[in-house]
Amino acid sequence: MTTIYHIDITAGVITFDHAPAPRVANEYHAPNAKQYFASRGKEKPEPVAVRGWPFTKIYMTHGTEENGQAVAWA
Repeated sequence: MTTIYHIDITAGVITFDHAPAPRVANEYHAPNAKQYFASRGKEKPEPVAVRGWPFTKIYMTHGTEENGQAVAWA
């Protein structure tokens, strides 16, 4: 099962929590990044590589890599 993480970045410090996996097109799996952003009327941003977390890349939804919000899949 795929886990979607909602990420908050404040002064470069990452904190996150698990988000429930929403259904896509009545299927029982989490949407991939392209589907996630398309459902919000946005194009998928370029991923940002991170180390030491349960995910390897994040996708910024608001703000910057220093102060913002992102999502990730693992």
